Amino acid sequence: MEPLLQALQELAGWIVGESPWPDGSFSFFAWLLLPATLVMVLVIGLEFLFPAEKRRWSREHTLAATHFVLAGKVSIFTFITAPAMQWLWIRFELPSLHLDQALHPLAFMAVTLLVYSFIDYWAHRLLHTVPLLWHIHKIHHAPRQLAWGFTFQEHFAMTITSAPMLSISTLLLGTHLMPPWGSVYILVNYLQHANVSFRFGWLNYVFALPEIHRYHHERDRKYHDTNYSGGLLIWDHVFGTFVYDPARPARDFGIDEPLPLSWWQQQWLPLTHIARDVRASRVARALTGRADVKQIPGA
Repeated sequence: MEPLLQALQELAGWIVGESPWPDGSFSFFAWLLLPATLVMVLVIGLEFLFPAEKRRWSREHTLAATHFVLAGKVSIFTFITAPAMQWLWIRFELPSLHLDQALHPLAFMAVTLLVYSFIDYWAHRLLHTVPLLWHIHKIHHAPRQLAWGFTFQEHFAMTITSAPMLSISTLLLGTHLMPPWGSVYILVNYLQHANVSFRFGWLNYVFALPEIHRYHHERDRKYHDTNYSGGLLIWDHVFGTFVYDPARPARDFGIDEPLPLSWWQQQWLPLTHIARDVRASRVARALTGRADVKQIPGA
């Protein structure tokens, strides 16, 4: 019986963890008490008790569950790029400000909050405004409905912008950006996709809560190219991309382009679209010296 329980515990650790391999040291009860887990349980409970829309389980939910299990395990920019940049920073003795030591704790929290939210805003905005990056990001915008689990529906290269930018900022500031207010950010991140019926009033002008983030997932491009912030909305206000109309809540989600409801195909398809666009670009023609490269329809 004990080997079976150990195997089940390792399986549970693999499902909820980010390691691609089973973790023999995983403790379910310790995981349950983690701030991120408590936030996740809270948001799931709110969806169950106060749903904005009652829904049955669908293939989209199954796909979202697959993303939940696999998203962290294949995030190469988090597990390869960030550690590599840290090694290079130390190796070449690049400067670090050590703000956690130089500033008062409150000033340190304010600076890191502004830095992180600024990076989060522009990393996200680039995913929308750079066509090649949009192929990666559109996987996250494909669902026709929103729920907390769709937070994890992403391409493995989703962090292609945020991971390098955050790594450089963290190394330059000489500290981690998340810990002082990480739990609050995680709560907002899970809650913003949640299928909950709450109205948040004036908080909608401060945080990227469900009523605000739903506009970002609207099918209409004039809406989903707004509200880029994942936590504080300060930079959406500064750069004029904030949208909120209490009289016209967002309801029509997704994108016009049909995407397969398969995790493997959703990881592969953006790469083929990027390759297609690169082949059709003028840059490719200049590099190959070929004048007979034609624009591919739909590229």
